[in-house]
Amino acid sequence: MGKIPGFTLIELTASMVIMAIISVVVGSVLFHGYQAFITSQNISTTDWNGFLALERMADDIHTIRSPNDISVIQSTQLTFVDVNSNSVNYQLSSGSILRNGVTLASGVQSFSMSYLNTPGAITSTASAVRYIVLSVSFTQGNLTQSYVTTVGTRSIS
Repeated sequence: MGKIPGFTLIELTASMVIMAIISVVVGSVLFHGYQAFITSQNISTTDWNGFLALERMADDIHTIRSPNDISVIQSTQLTFVDVNSNSVNYQLSSGSILRNGVTLASGVQSFSMSYLNTPGAITSTASAVRYIVLSVSFTQGNLTQSYVTTVGTRSIS
């Protein structure tokens, strides 16, 4: 009787071990690539939320009609009338920034506004407001990003 062609048990075991090592390495590379993708997606979403919210608010603040048209100045709420006689209200509610009751941005960790007069000192008098400092932090996944900008009220002399 001659030799029957085939693999020995040792050859099969060695090839299975080699395949397992290759699978672990490839799986690890794919897992890290997926994590990097998710992180970059969270950064992009957070940046977009921050940019959109601050840009929209800055555009609206530039259109405040007069010092007497600012009616509410709180750390998380601002209400005023713009040059088109529209009432605009910004406020923080349940982790979202609302503009006239409509969600402008969600995933808000914190939001605050500080009000400054002409020399740049903090004021609590609505008619003295000339600059508004907007500070917002967003959370997306396990990432938290903070954004701050100062907006001048264009229409107020």
